[in-house]
Amino acid sequence: MASTRSGGPSSRHSTPEKLEKNKPFDLKKKVRSEYMHLKQARRYKRAEEIRNVWSSNRRKLEASVSGMEQSLKEQPFQSIRTTSTFDQLPAMRKCSIQVGNPTALVQTAPLYTLNAVEGVRTVYTWAPLQQNFM
Repeated sequence: MASTRSGGPSSRHSTPEKLEKNKPFDLKKKVRSEYMHLKQARRYKRAEEIRNVWSSNRRKLEASVSGMEQSLKEQPFQSIRTTSTFDQLPAMRKCSIQVGNPTALVQTAPLYTLNAVEGVRTVYTWAPLQQNFM
């Protein structure tokens, strides 16, 4: 069974007055769409300006880098003596022991650093709590 509706614009029984209600010029929608169009155009223009500035900065940077590379190629090579880092040094320091004549075998042993240790107190004193030991 087909349902019969009346009153909608898709209905066969629509009157010209109902169709005229849907057609009036809506100024609010037009203003909103024009505002969104202007906003989008401004956003595109700003993005294009940013792209142009970025590419010009990139060109300037590449020109300065190529100029620096060219000047480095023209100058003679100079080695710079750098101090060795801890990673390049052996983990333990060694000391050499030579007994007797200089032609004798030189013995090497690891060198250990002993840190100063505070002696344990035998009596309580009026010192701060961190320094009182039993």
